[in-house]
Amino acid sequence: MNSIKTTLLYMLLICSLIIILISFVILPTVTNIKENKKSLSGKQAEFLTNEEKIYALKTLQKNPEDLQKRINKINNLWPANSEVSNFIVNLENTAKLQNITLKNITMSEPKTISDAKKGSKNSKKAIQFSFDTQATFAQNLAIVRSMEGLSRLNSIKQINFTRGDEGSIFMKITGNIYYGE
Repeated sequence: MNSIKTTLLYMLLICSLIIILISFVILPTVTNIKENKKSLSGKQAEFLTNEEKIYALKTLQKNPEDLQKRINKINNLWPANSEVSNFIVNLENTAKLQNITLKNITMSEPKTISDAKKGSKNSKKAIQFSFDTQATFAQNLAIVRSMEGLSRLNSIKQINFTRGDEGSIFMKITGNIYYGE
């Protein structure tokens, strides 16, 4: 009888040790391995992104003329100063190609536009512009489409159409051109 008690006590002790070993050693190790797997996959994605950036930079380094062209294009789209004369000239040349005369071209004083999100530090420097035209709908639509290709980054905030005489349509466009660092 005494030997059965001793055997049961040993079995109970061994089962307790196994439960303690599983609870305090194996389960935390498995959890740690799963967390490390997730972290590793995130680091691998970050590594691949960095590899792509390095490849792009090496490609640009091999061709500095292409890099300079890109820098010049960005500087033209978003110049550091608020000079608007090139934008007006480009806009008028685009209108002439469509046989449209621009009227009442106005430019506001430069202002800073904050992002709509609260607490956002993103802000842009902009100059509001507006102009009027009188042409067919197709001509007015063509000038709106051609504004996408101007050498200065711009956005159209509002377009108003009013019916005129003999099939012509009056159009007023209001928008922004951007500048700054």
